[in-house]
Amino acid sequence: MLTSFSYCSTNYFLNGGLKTAADLQRDALTNARCVEIYEEKARGKSADRPELGQCLRGLRTSDTFVFWRLDRLRRSLPDLFKIIVDL
Repeated sequence: MLTSFSYCSTNYFLNGGLKTAADLQRDALTNARCVEIYEEKARGKSADRPELGQCLRGLRTSDTFVFWRLDRLRRSLPDLFKIIVDL
């Protein structure tokens, strides 16, 4: 199963105000045929990301983890290393 994660830190509009950054991510992940999409909005500088945690805990060995862009997955390089090691 394709499981995905979407993270949006801003609520600005793109393409003449028709789509938010979150909409663009959701559309891309849906077009990639992702079955489950976990979405998270920014919570300031807090490292707490409950949706990402839930997504990672729900992954099974046979799943494929999909994300729109690498910078949407992690907050810092050490954070990315921790996510990779945990997987």
